[in-house]
Amino acid sequence: MQESNFCVVIPVYNEESSISNFIINLYNFLNSTFASRSIISIINDNSTDATFDKLIDFKNSRMTEGNSNNCEIFISTSNCTRGYGNAVKEAFKINYNKSIDFYIIMDSDGTNPIEDINKIYERIQLGFRYIKANRYFSNSNFGKSFGSIQRSILSKIAHKVISIIIKSECLDPSNGFRAIGSEFRSIVLQNSSGFSSIIEEWVMIEELGIKISNFNSELGSRGTNQRKSSFNYSISTVLQYLKPILFLIVRRFRSRFEY
Repeated sequence: MQESNFCVVIPVYNEESSISNFIINLYNFLNSTFASRSIISIINDNSTDATFDKLIDFKNSRMTEGNSNNCEIFISTSNCTRGYGNAVKEAFKINYNKSIDFYIIMDSDGTNPIEDINKIYERIQLGFRYIKANRYFSNSNFGKSFGSIQRSILSKIAHKVISIIIKSECLDPSNGFRAIGSEFRSIVLQNSSGFSSIIEEWVMIEELGIKISNFNSELGSRGTNQRKSSFNYSISTVLQYLKPILFLIVRRFRSRFEY
């Protein structure tokens, strides 16, 4: 089977304490593991710390050493904070004409295991076009994703109820560690600017009837020297997540009565 060229999308905001190690490890992993062409597309969302300087230092070090490897690095930065969803959209725009077959989206804080890209790539080779990480495969993972056992249990129950109502194959709809075929680029570009874009994207994939492949992924913890995550479970965030899900439920309910 032909090798698939892919782009790893990394939206980043204020990760100066960890971004260098994460990008170095990702770069070395891609070069040593895949013969196919890969791109690391880093979208700096107007970080106010030294994140951008560290990214440029890394890129310059690769240029100094001479890069004859298959992995390319692209860094884009914004002069205003536009949000997670817009950062992902920017990566899809700037890499549009680079013969990319697949986009893999990861967090920049190092909590997504880099080696799990192997699991994604295996599913790409099997023909899946939308692939999602699943945090809920073992009790040992409880609490890591959401900071407490209680929040993790509530989140798991919510995801289970949603999957039953919608009858979805997706085990972890709100997980941002995922891969999407380049033919669905227009879906990503329609999404909103925040974290709710992850749910909006999944809902549109469901509406198209695309088969979803899941892989188990142990979410790591942020280091003590890292800032607190930008994501928080506020009422506003929950409502933003629920809106596209409710629309999907209503549309599916109405379709049962249409001839």
